[in-house]
Order: sequence, then C-alpha cells, then structure tokens
Amino acid sequence: MATKVHSIDDTALAPYVIADGVVMEVLQSLDGAETAGAKRAFEELSQGGYRDYSNVLGETAERLYEVNDEFRKTLNARGDAGRDSLYSFMRHWVSGMVRKEYGEEAFRALPEGFAVGREPEQQAPSLGR
Repeated sequence: MATKVHSIDDTALAPYVIADGVVMEVLQSLDGAETAGAKRAFEELSQGGYRDYSNVLGETAERLYEVNDEFRKTLNARGDAGRDSLYSFMRHWVSGMVRKEYGEEAFRALPEGFAVGREPEQQAPSLGR
C-alpha cells in the first residue's frame, strides 16, 4: 500500500503569499527603528533580503505540512482558522530568524507579541514600553 503524500498545495492556503505578508509586517515594524541592529535589518531586508525570508517561510510550511500530522490538522481547521494559524506560525518563525540574523535590537523592534504569532494591529498599547 502506497503512503499518502500530503501537500499544502491540496489546500486553499497560499503559503508564499502569506509569507510575503508576514515579511511585509516585519519591514513595517523595522521602518524608522532607532537602533543600529534594527536599521541594518530594515536596510538588508528591504533591498531584497525579504525574498529569502519569504522563501524560507514558505518552504518551512510546505515541509511541515508534508511530515507533521498535527501541523496539517491545524492548517486544515474550518473557516479562517487554518489560515490564521499559518500567519501565527510564520510570525513566530520570522521573529526567530530576525533575532538570529540581526540580533536582539532588531528583534525588540518587532511589535510586542509578534514572536508568539499575534497580528501587529492586535497589540495592546505598550503603556510606556
């Protein structure tokens, strides 16, 4: 009996489109940042590095969908829940990428809660942060 091959392409999700959106959120967050690390991240990402980030995010989603039953189940949830979960996963992943490649200053320039998948406009006021 042949093993079923799971592909994210069999869903209505568009992981590379979602990845582009998440990377744009990162760029918007870093634009105008004051710290050297955040400025460097913005400059490099806005000059083409964003494409590498989008590709890594899309490839990660494809790979996990193929091999991880729980991830696949989460993305196949009803309504918009699967899409919203993919956005959250990608925000989490890209936060780690920013921290690893550009350091703590760039990571701290991202909106509070972004690393745990929250949408930037869903952020509570920082109250002096």
